[in-house]
Amino acid sequence: EKYRPDLKGLPTTNGRWSTGDGVKLAEGVGAATVDMDRVQVHPTAFLDLNHPEAERKTLCAELLRGVGGLLLTRSSGERFVDELAPRDVVVAAMRAKEDESRESRESHPTSAEEKPGFIILLTEAMASQAKKHTDHYLSKKLMTRFESLQAVADWAGLEASVLGEHIRQYNAIAEKNNKMTTTTTTTTMGKEEKKGEQRDNGGDDRGGGRGEGPYGKMYFHNTPIDTQGGFLAGVVVPAIHYTMGGLKIAPNASVVTKDGHVLEWLVAGGEVSGGMHGKNRLGGNALTECVVFGRVIGKRVVKAMTGANTFTPKAADRGASPSGGEAKASALRKISMEELQQHAKHDDCWVALHGKVYDLTDFVDEHPAGPEAILQNAGADGTAEFEAIHSQSILDDFDAIGELLTADRHNDA
Repeated sequence: EKYRPDLKGLPTTNGRWSTGDGVKLAEGVGAATVDMDRVQVHPTAFLDLNHPEAERKTLCAELLRGVGGLLLTRSSGERFVDELAPRDVVVAAMRAKEDESRESRESHPTSAEEKPGFIILLTEAMASQAKKHTDHYLSKKLMTRFESLQAVADWAGLEASVLGEHIRQYNAIAEKNNKMTTTTTTTTMGKEEKKGEQRDNGGDDRGGGRGEGPYGKMYFHNTPIDTQGGFLAGVVVPAIHYTMGGLKIAPNASVVTKDGHVLEWLVAGGEVSGGMHGKNRLGGNALTECVVFGRVIGKRVVKAMTGANTFTPKAADRGASPSGGEAKASALRKISMEELQQHAKHDDCWVALHGKVYDLTDFVDEHPAGPEAILQNAGADGTAEFEAIHSQSILDDFDAIGELLTADRHNDA
């Protein structure tokens, strides 16, 4: 509300812990902030049609648009933007469409209520290139698989002939662009010399490229789209995703005060700091920032403690897990499936993963992807869904409370 009141009311992909407390605490000791009004809104967060009012949304990965996914209006099934344009450009196009719809309803009060969000549509060929993601979204019922375009149209409340015509137009644009000679750039003695045909989007600022056709799209993966084939579809909405602003820091990650004084041992790294990304953070740079400044801070701490720039663990420490490793695993008690099933509530949540049982009650609301992903596996074996998203090494941060007693082991016992 303080820096971007215009974004009030938007949902978010962040968890409930994302409250800005770190920034507030540092400001209490005089820390300066930078770029606090630069808040990134991600264009594609899933709208769960069973819980449309939920404030926290599951992020729809940009990979789905990268493999060729289309963004369509829910009212007419038409495209309205270059799906591969930068996040802020796509969001601006979405909000413009929402404003158009609002103005239309105000001028025609009897018109049908506009459905919230936008359709993201993939073919089976596209989905196969993002299988890890689409399988996850299907399991969470955020996407639906359809055998035909007619089935998609029925789900969306559109005419199949109209939706098919939009796709045929897209195929025609894709074919034309795919045949064009890509602009190449060579540099000679400090001067740029461009060769090939220049692409012009006709001044349309809703696209990010210079392709032929509306919105300037240049890259058309997995085209032509077969209107007789299968599809996957879901509904997405813009959601608050990241804050480029934060605490002002020195190159060594120390926080800087409003009067320019460096607070040597108040350090900040990651989203709590500001000034790294400018107006719009590029996808992938968030974790890079955490790793880079995490290493900077880590080395400083080690040096302060040991006088060295690196830390070499003792031989006895190497290979030992924080929770005691194999010695602790061998002491785990056996938990039957019947007992596991008794702990399937929000305030009493056990989940079996890779043969071990974990009490995730205190983690449910802290899960970055939201509590639903854990709760739908509460009191059950969630290994299959876990493997679709995570590596097993993530479990190193959690202590198992027992070993799942499978049917075979139960009979042996």
